[in-house]
Amino acid sequence: MPTIEELKAKLNDLSVQIQEGLNANDIPKVARLQQEYGDVQAQINLANQETIIAEATSEESNVSISVAGFNVDFRAVTSSEANYQALAIAYQLEKMEIDDAHEAKLQAAKQQAEQLRRELDEARADLSDVRGKLEVAANTITDLEIERDKYKTEAETAKAQATGSDTKRLPSNVDGGAALAKAIAAANAEKQAIYNVVESGMHSTALDALTDEPIEFLTIYKGKYRVVTPEEAARFQEERKSQEAAAAEVPASDSVVEESSESLAPPEVPQFQYDETTDAQPTDGLAEGNMGEQTEGTAVAPVTREEFEALKARVDRMESGQAAA
Repeated sequence: MPTIEELKAKLNDLSVQIQEGLNANDIPKVARLQQEYGDVQAQINLANQETIIAEATSEESNVSISVAGFNVDFRAVTSSEANYQALAIAYQLEKMEIDDAHEAKLQAAKQQAEQLRRELDEARADLSDVRGKLEVAANTITDLEIERDKYKTEAETAKAQATGSDTKRLPSNVDGGAALAKAIAAANAEKQAIYNVVESGMHSTALDALTDEPIEFLTIYKGKYRVVTPEEAARFQEERKSQEAAAAEVPASDSVVEESSESLAPPEVPQFQYDETTDAQPTDGLAEGNMGEQTEGTAVAPVTREEFEALKARVDRMESGQAAA
C-alpha cells in the first residue's frame, strides 16, 4: 500500500493535470481526473485516520493542546486510558477534517485564481484586438474624409461648370440642375458595377457585374461601387460577350481589305522619250512605231504633269482628225 507521502505526490500530479485539462477545455478528461483525485484524497484520509488511531492507542502517545497559552495534557484531564484514547482520537479526527477543509479551500482558491488569470489574458487579447480595430476604423474614417472632400470638390466643380459660374454662363435655356444631375450620373456610371452584396459587419462581399468574380471590401467603402440588380448584371455580361465577339471578327475584315488593296494596284504609266537635239514635243514612241523600245543613247525620264497634259491634247487632236475624215 502506498505511503501518505506517495499519495500526496500523486495528488499534486493530478492537480497539475486537471489544470492542464481546464486550460485545454477538455471536459471529459477533467471529469476523469477529478474522480481519480477524489479517490486518492479518500485514501490519504483513511491513512491519516489509521495513523491517528494508532498514535492515540499507543501508550507512549501524549496528545496535548494549547488553550489560552496553557498546555493541556489529555492524559492529565482524563480518568482512564480509554477516556484518553477516545478524546485523543476525536480531537485528531476533527483536526484532520479541519485541515482537509482548509486544503480543499486552498485548492479551490488556486483554481479560481488560475481561471481569473486565463480570463484576464483573454480580456487583454480582446482589448488588443479592439484597439487594432479602432485603429483600422480611425484610418478608414480618415480615408473617408479624404474621399468626401474629393467628391465634394468634384461636385462643386461640376456644379460650377453646369451653371457657368466659373468662366462663362450657360444659355438661358440650359437647366443647370439637369446638367449637374447628368454629371453625377456620368460619374456614377464610371464606378465598378457589383451585385448580390452581402454585408457582414465591417466586411462585405459581392460579385462583379461583368465577370461574376467575387469581390471583398470594407462595408464603409460600399459607396465606391455601383450596386445593380442581377437582371442588370446579366444584361451587362451579354453586352460584354457581344462586344468581344465583334472585336474578334475585326482582324478578318482588315485582312480582306489589305488583300483587296493589293489587287487594285494602279497601272504603270509608260515612259516617254525625249529628243535632246530639238525642242520638239516629246513623243510617245507609239506613233513612231517604236512600241516603247529604247534606242541606244536615248535618255528616259519620268512623265511630268505637263507632259501628260501635252500627250492628252495630242491624242485628242488625232481622234478629232480621224473623226473628220
